[in-house]
Amino acid sequence: MDRGPAAPPRDDAGSTMIIAVIVMMILSTLSLAGLARALSELSFIRHGQQYDAALALADAGVADAVYKLQHGIVPSGTQTGSGLGGTWRYRVDPQSATEVYVYSVGQVGGATGAQHGVRARVTRSPMYKYALFGIQSLSLDTTQLAVDAYSFLVLGSTTDTGQALVGTNGAMTCTGGGNFGAAQYYFSSVTPPPSGCPNPVRLAQKEVFPTPVLPSGACPPNTLGAVVLTGVVDGSHGSPMVCKATGGVSSVKMTGTISVVNPPLVLYVGKGVTLDLSSAVINAGGNAANVVIQKEGTDAVTLDPAVPVLGTPAAVSFSGVLYAPQVDLRMASSKWFTGSIVANSVTVSGNPVLRIGYDLGLQTQNTQTWIV
Repeated sequence: MDRGPAAPPRDDAGSTMIIAVIVMMILSTLSLAGLARALSELSFIRHGQQYDAALALADAGVADAVYKLQHGIVPSGTQTGSGLGGTWRYRVDPQSATEVYVYSVGQVGGATGAQHGVRARVTRSPMYKYALFGIQSLSLDTTQLAVDAYSFLVLGSTTDTGQALVGTNGAMTCTGGGNFGAAQYYFSSVTPPPSGCPNPVRLAQKEVFPTPVLPSGACPPNTLGAVVLTGVVDGSHGSPMVCKATGGVSSVKMTGTISVVNPPLVLYVGKGVTLDLSSAVINAGGNAANVVIQKEGTDAVTLDPAVPVLGTPAAVSFSGVLYAPQVDLRMASSKWFTGSIVANSVTVSGNPVLRIGYDLGLQTQNTQTWIV
């Protein structure tokens, strides 16, 4: 049977083209979405980098403030600087002689870039903040009144400010029922709690007392190596007296009633040189900051006369700072100190009436170590 001419073959080229275009459109859409996401991620990453850089710049502003504080400068007004491709600005808000707030802002990328601000509390501690501190141990061991520790805003005042602090990095004992100061500080991780102390306070870390570094300076004349200071002593406005064994000095003795003109009197006593304060009344009635004695080495520092004297002391026998972090001090006579005493160890025994006052004027004698 004749079916007639065959139908022409179908042409699929048009449909293939349409499918190809559709696939290209899908791929283009996916590529554009991926590109948009990549650009968004890139912007996010850039912003994060700028934000972190701005934080680093804000920290740089704090570091600049601390550097100036370490050098005795309290910046006023707004301080600015640049670095890391951006800028920082800060201001210092003093709260006291030992505390400031630093408000610092870092910025990267110009006016439309990222900013990061911080507020830092920067503090430093008084150089002499304890009325009495025994670095290795503090033993206030008597059967009678052990220690009366008071702090007076003005020497001779009858108002106790409650800031006469005693302490140790080691073992502490308080016996005898005395007034052992406003608080008894101790370092807890290596020592048991203080025995018999009425108001113990744990230290978060050990107190650090560096060995005195003797500066250059002249020592008063000596006789056969013995230096004797008595009467009116010229402090030369803090120009240090430096007495060292290498200079031919073997002992320094302060005796009689000593008053200071042109304060402060700053006395350094080196290794191999003993120090005797047993027969002296030093700076009585004067601010404790008027006399600063620093002792290097383990040589003897004598506070008691040969025969201990008991009974309530009638007057101040020493108003000043005695800083002897390597010396073991023993006290058996009744004494009245105002100021600050630091030693390697302190042992009080023999039933003395020991009065220790803390002069708040010492709180202005600050370290230059500012801590953020």
